[in-house]
Amino acid sequence: MAREVLFSASEREPIVERMADLADGSGWMILDGAVMSEDVPPPAAFGGLFSGKGPEVPELSWVPGEPGGRRAEPLSIGIRHASGPKAKRRLSEAGHPVPEGWWVIQDNPRRGLVAQVPDRETNADVLDWLLGAATVLTTVPLTGNWRAKIYLR
Repeated sequence: MAREVLFSASEREPIVERMADLADGSGWMILDGAVMSEDVPPPAAFGGLFSGKGPEVPELSWVPGEPGGRRAEPLSIGIRHASGPKAKRRLSEAGHPVPEGWWVIQDNPRRGLVAQVPDRETNADVLDWLLGAATVLTTVPLTGNWRAKIYLR
């Protein structure tokens, strides 16, 4: 079961604190942006089952690697979105590129953009980049309010 925390992009400290708590690999987060219901297009036939794109409202993931074994896995972030293929290029063209040193492991129109993040990045910087990327890749206006669903392992 997930615990939900509401926050705004301008007051994100509670989420950054939760990220610090989960950085040991004890859990992960899925974040989605609040939108006005009239701004969301009607659902596609068959629930978008045959669609080649992600959700209209961007869905962000923040998953710290689990320590153990020979090496700790790096932090993984993701963005599912409906803006189409080549999200990495679109972000760069919009002036919000994937930071240097982050390794993009997937850039798929349906499954989204997934990257591994080096340990030197702060949780606040990662969250800021994710929220900015969601703003670039969204197909509906975002309100600035967000919901974080926190899952424990």
